[in-house]
Amino acid sequence: MKFAGSFYGADLAAAGALGTEAPRALEPGNLQVITHHTHKIVAPAVMFLGVVPLAAFRYAEIRQFGRDSIEAVTRELPAARVVAMTFHGVNHGLDEKEAALALIAGIIDARRSQRDPNCRLESVLLVEKDARRVGRVDAYLNEFLNSESPKATNQASDPSDRNSDQASVKRDRTRNHLDIGRGSEKKPHIFVAMPFAEDYHDEWEIAIREPAVELNFLCERMDAEVSQATYWEELKTGSTRVLCW
Repeated sequence: MKFAGSFYGADLAAAGALGTEAPRALEPGNLQVITHHTHKIVAPAVMFLGVVPLAAFRYAEIRQFGRDSIEAVTRELPAARVVAMTFHGVNHGLDEKEAALALIAGIIDARRSQRDPNCRLESVLLVEKDARRVGRVDAYLNEFLNSESPKATNQASDPSDRNSDQASVKRDRTRNHLDIGRGSEKKPHIFVAMPFAEDYHDEWEIAIREPAVELNFLCERMDAEVSQATYWEELKTGSTRVLCW
């Protein structure tokens, strides 16, 4: 769980479930591991990591959080086999796909750098209560993993061409992986201001978000107080937005 200056969403629910064992306020970079006695949380331990305030917790910070989380677990709880965490950013207006992939990229960063032979971590569970979002994130993940895999080369081509193709594919995979989160702010943005009641779900999902994602835009929406503060500040400083009403 993160602590972004206060508790929000799942973080708030977890802190509430811990009751008297609730975590203390954490500065960015600090952590607290709570081994608890409540029956409300199945996991025997809960870790909270301090991060920047929520308005500044964007794609690069989400990727870093993914990495820091796994590295902290393997360091502080080396016997842990499974880690569960939630997605971040979507409920305060960030692009769903970019935020999800930034978290996944951070987890991969941590596992690639892991050299501790005593680490017993076997899996990471990403928890999401919205069934529709689960299906979309599954598609994003499959797309991402496929882009990470080497593409087949033409066996009839010249061997030197195959080597060149393989090198090019490797560069593309590396570039795609590195850009997630870290290069997100360079992508063109679409900023959406509209009613976000359930009655407008199809307008948001089908008419706006899906085409924007297909065109490789970041599609962000203003439907929370923290988002409003962030967007108006960015608009005042000259950040490019396309407004959809």
